[in-house]
Amino acid sequence: MQTITTTPHLPPSTSKPWTHYLTLDLILHILHRSVFHPFICFLIPLCLLARHWPVSSRGIVYTFSWACLVTLYHTLAIWNHRLAYGRARTVHLEHEVVLVAGGGGNGLGRLFAEVYAMKGVRGVAVLDTKMPKQGAEREEWEERGIRWFQCDAGRREDVERAKDQIFKEFDTHPTILINCVAAPITPGPIPSLTTPQFTSTLTTNLTSHFNLLSIFLPSILSPSTNSGATIVTTSSILTHLPPIHLAPYSASKAALASLHHTLTAEIRALSLSHKVKAILVEPGQIDTSLFKGVETPSRFLAPVLDTREVVKVVTGLIDAGEGGIVRMPTYAGWVQWFGVLPVALQRVLRWASGIDRALAGVAAGGLGEGRGEEEQLVGKAKSDAKREESSGSDDLVLVE
Repeated sequence: MQTITTTPHLPPSTSKPWTHYLTLDLILHILHRSVFHPFICFLIPLCLLARHWPVSSRGIVYTFSWACLVTLYHTLAIWNHRLAYGRARTVHLEHEVVLVAGGGGNGLGRLFAEVYAMKGVRGVAVLDTKMPKQGAEREEWEERGIRWFQCDAGRREDVERAKDQIFKEFDTHPTILINCVAAPITPGPIPSLTTPQFTSTLTTNLTSHFNLLSIFLPSILSPSTNSGATIVTTSSILTHLPPIHLAPYSASKAALASLHHTLTAEIRALSLSHKVKAILVEPGQIDTSLFKGVETPSRFLAPVLDTREVVKVVTGLIDAGEGGIVRMPTYAGWVQWFGVLPVALQRVLRWASGIDRALAGVAAGGLGEGRGEEEQLVGKAKSDAKREESSGSDDLVLVE
């Protein structure tokens, strides 16, 4: 009897070289937990004293001075945050109702909803134009307290209807409002874009957030709302460094950042900084379908963010009752200084970053998985425009 020995077919290895995970953020994270951490810094001179070094020796003087400088920096950072955003509000998760706008997809919004459902909040309301299909997964989410409301946040009447439904469902208004609404991206040079394309992006990214604020803010600012609230605005680092071929997206995200700063100023003017917190999220490229097909120019300086890391940082601020601005990865915190540099140096750094080259080759094919939906939106906008022209109106109105 002949014995045949076969080798099982193994799938190709998906392991990546260690250099793939070596990033500037990792190096700085290690430094912040070592030579830039007050506790570690004070251990060094104490260890030298334990070895009977003279107090006046250079080693102890230098290490002790360094530890004092690091401690002073951390102390000033804490006071700066306290003066800028006020004292933290008290958060009781079992009493919080979380509203996630744009949580029906597979991006940040979906993860925010799942995380807070697992944290045991009073309830999670998800607003999205698409409802999840019936099945075991949806039943499991509903058992955790997630409720889905079909709503186009760009239409004010839809948001008003959703507000009434949420109040009826949870017998209270949302206390944590997270806006993750994002329109499918259609990249291209400005001359190739149509007005409906530009307007639909602004409607989805900007008008939707304005509708949420204008409708839910009165109940949040009401004196009867003793627990306060937290409002999260998801913008982009492209606000400070807009690339080519993304004019609608960059413009809408810049407007969102401006809306956030206006909101924080109005909250401060009402002396409610201790009660209502606002968080602005300006991340770099995230591993979602929105920028699928875009290769980061530098994995070391500008790594692609994991959605879990972004959600972890933002939920940490929300649960602590703090406000603030979240910019990640590390380079995102430095980009805001880009505008104060000499123009010649700005052009050199822009060329070196490769941000324009990363997007130059994807203009024709589009980005993300929502290309078909975007075309449907544009087609609908064009048909609306034709109806407006036939009725004698010169204005193109896409949203009430």
